[in-house]
Amino acid sequence: MTQTRETTQVVAAGTPAAPAPAKVRAAGEPPEWLRRIVWYGKVEGAQRGCVPLRPWWWFCRVVAFSLSWLLFKSHVTGVRRVPRTGAVILACNHQSFLDPVLATMALDRESAYMARDTLFANKHFGWLIRSLNAIPIKRGQADVTSLKEMLRRLKDNFVVVIFPEQTRTHDGSIGPMKPGTVLIARKARAAIVPVCIEGAYDAWPRTRPLPGPGRVTIAYGKPIRPEDMKGRTEEDVIAEVRRRIIEMQCEIRRRDGRRPFEYDTM
Repeated sequence: MTQTRETTQVVAAGTPAAPAPAKVRAAGEPPEWLRRIVWYGKVEGAQRGCVPLRPWWWFCRVVAFSLSWLLFKSHVTGVRRVPRTGAVILACNHQSFLDPVLATMALDRESAYMARDTLFANKHFGWLIRSLNAIPIKRGQADVTSLKEMLRRLKDNFVVVIFPEQTRTHDGSIGPMKPGTVLIARKARAAIVPVCIEGAYDAWPRTRPLPGPGRVTIAYGKPIRPEDMKGRTEEDVIAEVRRRIIEMQCEIRRRDGRRPFEYDTM
């Protein structure tokens, strides 16, 4: 009886475990090989210090840079001022729908940006912008989910694009900026890089359905790091961001032979 029990135990121990059931791919979900190229899944930017370029992002970046140079003779200055590691917020003036692409196409690290939730309604376009790290946001209301997602991206050391004006310009000038950008930067301990986009309004104003040819310049200012914000109010910091963007815009317009906009305060 004892021998029979021992034999049974040996056979049971030597029996190979049943294989885990294969993961069933949901309808519409891309295959694993495509996910590795287009999607990050779990991002390890927090360990690496930055989010490196995926092949998909690199391809889109080359296409965007080539088209912007052909259509707009795009010129980029000061890109080395963007920190190569750590959480970074690009605080940009808002001239056109092209701004998220223009602000990030020269960077050698991946970026995320906010997009109206209605833009995700189209299945194909929604897939495209989501694959390029777009974060849906509901306009006209406090979207806590989007804010948490933005903070998560910054924690993963993404570059996040924010437009403190919260709307596109009506004439190319730079409007008032909301201080919420500074609050986000403080929570995420992110540096703020002022970014001036000039010429995109002339190429694609609000009144035109499609862009036309033009000359666009993207200029990056000196970053405002977390230690530079200590002891200062959000309003004071965002006023400095706006002042730096206005200074870059005036310099660009003078260089291009155009009259700078007149602002009451800098």
